[in-house]
Amino acid sequence: MVEEIYKYSFEGIYLEEFSSKLLKKLSEFFDTVILNSYLSYSQRYRFSNNLIDVSKLVFTDHIDIFVEKGGKYLSLKVSNVMTKNLEDVVSDVLNQYSVKYEVEERYSHPDVVGEIYDIVPQTFNEDVFNEDRHVDMLDMILNYEGRNVKRLSGVFSAEAEKHIIMTSYNVKGEYKSSRFLFRVRGFKDKDISLTDVDVSVDIDPSRYVNILNQIDEGLGYVDYISTVDEGRYNVVFSPQAFGNLLFYMGYLLSGYFYVRNMSPFSGMLNSDVSSPDICVYDDPRMEGAPDIATFDEEGIATRKTIYIEDGILKDLALNTLIARKLERESNGHAGIITPFPYPLIYESKNSVKGGFNEMISDVGKGIYISNVWYTRFANFREGSLSTLQRDVGLYIDDGEVKGAFTGARISLNIKDLVSKVISVSSESKWVLPWDVWSPAKTGYVALEDIEITTGF
Repeated sequence: MVEEIYKYSFEGIYLEEFSSKLLKKLSEFFDTVILNSYLSYSQRYRFSNNLIDVSKLVFTDHIDIFVEKGGKYLSLKVSNVMTKNLEDVVSDVLNQYSVKYEVEERYSHPDVVGEIYDIVPQTFNEDVFNEDRHVDMLDMILNYEGRNVKRLSGVFSAEAEKHIIMTSYNVKGEYKSSRFLFRVRGFKDKDISLTDVDVSVDIDPSRYVNILNQIDEGLGYVDYISTVDEGRYNVVFSPQAFGNLLFYMGYLLSGYFYVRNMSPFSGMLNSDVSSPDICVYDDPRMEGAPDIATFDEEGIATRKTIYIEDGILKDLALNTLIARKLERESNGHAGIITPFPYPLIYESKNSVKGGFNEMISDVGKGIYISNVWYTRFANFREGSLSTLQRDVGLYIDDGEVKGAFTGARISLNIKDLVSKVISVSSESKWVLPWDVWSPAKTGYVALEDIEITTGF
């Protein structure tokens, strides 16, 4: 019964009805009106020491309002739509717009019209509302017994989102998606831990058990840890560690940063930036992807966009405004003001068959970084950044694990992700690192000659 209530609420039309009325009212005052309405559902479970300590249901809605007239524009977010009075929202928009200044960078909406109600296969799973299914998975996870894992902590969440767009230039659309996030940390003792993450459209017990087995196997390499030896190393990154760095590369592949000379890629369109085997792209309509979009926030249909291929920077994330500056066309990546890539996918034409074991064998000598956090840029324009090791790192010698360490600060340039590549594993997966909001698909990636210092 509860499951049916959630499903009914998610399919409810109140948000669409409110948006339609709001569009009609705001169109009386503005040349351009764009309404992006979102309905989000999340059932979150947090566990620690093999026990569930938090179970929380979150059901939210909001409308992102964009209006423009005469060289002035305004972006405004309205939350808890069900509780709002239409006239109050219109009044608030008019009041805030009245104190805006005209800008030189005039916005004009894209030359599109029509309806976008495309359905991408295998991107919505009704198990997202099935709490019995969630609890069964949690029971399996929390009763896991390994040789090295003494206790487990982490999160499991079932999430769904609906996105509705309506514009004054007669674009309408809707899509919905869902995903399951499983992020788990296994402890051998209080100082020795490994983390892994899975984000997917389906619940797969075998995949979750495989993650736990990999954590258990990894902890088996570690008897004690010491502070990392500083130096320059060949570094093998786990998918979740590399996925964190890919997220930040996404910012610097945005046309917004490119045209403002705030990216190390600025001025390098159609130039060599990468090892020839690497391909970086996104595909917002990929079947089975845990984060999809059939249109962007201007109502332009999305499509696969290749950013880097054959060593060349071939494209950027572009909305209408930025595309016109570069004399190109939008590729469906609004952010109305700041475009951003949809989940990045990282591949190599000559990948190493297999996963972790094959990668450390291929690298021979270096280190393995399982997880990172607190990634920070020293200089956006140059692309220089550092990130901190989280969980256990491993020394690699002659293709085998020869000890463990902690406390590493990894310093590199964002362009190193595509220019210093030693090898990439054929095994890849979707990951959503804990401190970023967009997933990525990648395998294990080895980079050469990376600076490692102590983080404390």
